[in-house]
Amino acid sequence: MESINITNNGNQTGVRNEIADALSRLSRAGDYKLREKIFRQICLQMNLNPTIDLFSQHFNNLLPRFMSTIRGHGETAIDALNQTWKKELPWIHPPILLLPAVLKKIREEQIEAMIIAPLLPGQIWYTELLNENAQSLMLGWSNEILEPGTSLIKKNLKLPQGKICCSLMD
Repeated sequence: MESINITNNGNQTGVRNEIADALSRLSRAGDYKLREKIFRQICLQMNLNPTIDLFSQHFNNLLPRFMSTIRGHGETAIDALNQTWKKELPWIHPPILLLPAVLKKIREEQIEAMIIAPLLPGQIWYTELLNENAQSLMLGWSNEILEPGTSLIKKNLKLPQGKICCSLMD
């Protein structure tokens, strides 16, 4: 039997780990949103009017109807993955870690949905996002199109580096 030598170098600080740190913290922080101007441009360019904003909260929702990740103020429902999305055109900007579950839900319910996601070619869900979309728009660099909220700024957390796209899944 061949032995494998695995070395754990511990937590690596610095530039190499900055993207991974930002992604993991961002998925928990949730205190950011797509700039409203970008949202309006996407809707105009794709000629679509989403009906509900999923995975948002009362301080970062882009539509009057929204499903929150936690109980807050004014949400239509909590825990979007356990709600039906049929009869909706959802606007979905989920935590990155939930993208596989979101894509599975869209397949199961056989609906159209607008998804905001980072360009991360190494992720399994990225291939599905590319192959299953009817229309896609490159939005730009995250620091140009995402707006950090007060909690994100106060905790000195960073937005993930890289480009973001909007995909119409059907």
